[in-house]
Amino acid sequence: MDLALDGPGEHVLVTHDERGLLRARVAPASSQGTPVPLEPWGGAQGRQCRGPLALSPDQTLLACAVERGIALFDVEQARFVRTLGAEGERGERPSALVFSPDGTCLLATEDGELLEWRLPRGEGGTR
Repeated sequence: MDLALDGPGEHVLVTHDERGLLRARVAPASSQGTPVPLEPWGGAQGRQCRGPLALSPDQTLLACAVERGIALFDVEQARFVRTLGAEGERGERPSALVFSPDGTCLLATEDGELLEWRLPRGEGGTR
């Protein structure tokens, strides 16, 4: 499992080993310790997300590990954008994800290799 907090701090996105990508509204401070319901997010592609998440620096693009690649989502519109293929030797799920500070590069590790993708500006939203 992994989690990411959106830019305004209103929602948390979580990957679950069985349910995929989930989202919950962050509870107010007065409800500390109260369970918060997690709802499916990202449609059919979101159900495939497992493991690490990464949110772009401008908070408009979410990357999540899927089998043999990375799924990208537009956070503001809650929609799938595209899948980036990971072509490592074994084709395993990426184990770590990070965006560059300007959001135009996504890095991942897979099976001991570093993978890199260049993302055009505007890929996921208002960047």
